Amino acid sequence: MLEPHETWKLIQEHHLPTLSELESRLLAASVAGWRAPAIARRLFRDERQTRKDLARLEDLVCVPVGAERNVALLAWWLGYHRDCSRRCAAAAQEMIETDTVFPPENTPATG
Repeated sequence: MLEPHETWKLIQEHHLPTLSELESRLLAASVAGWRAPAIARRLFRDERQTRKDLARLEDLVCVPVGAERNVALLAWWLGYHRDCSRRCAAAAQEMIETDTVFPPENTPATG
């Protein structure tokens, strides 16, 4: 287990490729406090697949920095990388800030 300052340094250095629209929505919903069943309903998706996709996102962020899956660490990563030059988290952050995490009720999400 890393010390907190070591984890923070790794989070700062850990970039991801640009996320898809769906990945950004899942990330935004998760760090905003939504749980998989509610996310799946709001995005017109299968709950099991939504859980798998959320776990994969957590793995993309947490595993490379030596941490277990953790939504708090996702939020920490999102906060740090929302304005990074690679824009890996910008869409998710914008969705939270503009209250557009979920598409209109009658429109299934794409991605």
